[in-house]
Amino acid sequence: TLVSQGRDGALAAIAACEEHMLDPGPCVYMEKLVVPAAGKGAVSLQFSLRSNVCSLASTLGKPVSEMTVAILDRPRHANLIEECRQLGCRIQLFQDGDVSKAIEAVTEGSGVDMLFGTGGSPEGVLAACALRCIGGYMEVRLSPRDEAEKQATMEAGLPLGILRLEEVVGGEEVFFAATGVSEGRLLKGVRFHGGGASTNSVVMRSKSGTVRWLDTHHHWARPGLTNPGHASGLGGLVGMHDMPGAGQVNAHGVSFTVPLPSEHPDSEQHRFPEP
Repeated sequence: TLVSQGRDGALAAIAACEEHMLDPGPCVYMEKLVVPAAGKGAVSLQFSLRSNVCSLASTLGKPVSEMTVAILDRPRHANLIEECRQLGCRIQLFQDGDVSKAIEAVTEGSGVDMLFGTGGSPEGVLAACALRCIGGYMEVRLSPRDEAEKQATMEAGLPLGILRLEEVVGGEEVFFAATGVSEGRLLKGVRFHGGGASTNSVVMRSKSGTVRWLDTHHHWARPGLTNPGHASGLGGLVGMHDMPGAGQVNAHGVSFTVPLPSEHPDSEQHRFPEP
């Protein structure tokens, strides 16, 4: 959505773990609550937004007026937005990209204290993988859109109650990686230049707690893993497309689109699957 509308904040992400990872199956949306690690025990999806904000403010030692809640800007969240305004806390509305926003919510100095609301289920699972690596507290609850989807969710054996971080993603070894596609607060977007491009990525591992920030320069004239065999044009991206599974960013089949310059003769042929 972000890339197709030329907006900031799009990223491509992949996650893996050694044990279980929640597969939301037919359930497209889930409720999400994300706060810093210190908020564990102070917040829950079983409480109202007002209660959660007040409790977290007390835990963090901040006045409610200085708390910032990130909420996906959708009509379904009108009541949450109004509740924040009546409470007097700050609101950060965003159009898309709740994976990066969840990471911001647990990152000191980001200006975001809490992520709250309903968004995509696959994105929630990706965010949970990132939080397993860098710390933070998260609760989710699958949110079927209608009775048919609820029935399909139940038939798939999926829980409809509150799930905590370790119930979404299990095991000691969890990995998360993301690369910016368009410019964002978390990652820079792809920057094209003569003969190549530059990308900004982050790679995380839960067991070691390691977080690596990468600035990578791709040169089309120098064949390698990311740009094999093409001395001109967009060999790097074409090569990525030819690799098995290119465009697949997690176990649930989320795909992304990388914009290719229109002058490239194969730009449409090599476009990644639309989300």
